[in-house]
Amino acid sequence: MKGFVFQDLIIEVIYADIVHGKLDQKNQQLEVDYALGRDIRPEAVPEIVSVLQDWCTGCEAMLQSIETQISKANQNKENNIRIKHQIEQEVRSSNGYSGKH
Repeated sequence: MKGFVFQDLIIEVIYADIVHGKLDQKNQQLEVDYALGRDIRPEAVPEIVSVLQDWCTGCEAMLQSIETQISKANQNKENNIRIKHQIEQEVRSSNGYSGKH
């Protein structure tokens, strides 16, 4: 009988959105994916979510900035390689240069 009471309690906390997880009746286990912290007041959750969303937005902006900088660096690298090849080609061409215009 105790097992059923405990199982009912677990189901209640899952439905109350206090715990997210999977109830394994065969092995009599609860695999917890998420649990609402005891030290967080429920009314504070929206503010915490807002702060975390702002943080995620900032991270996404930073990631975009980094990707832009990487793209610019790769373009500069490609340009420098192209210029290097042009200079090397000019040097090779000038080796056969006779000195006459």
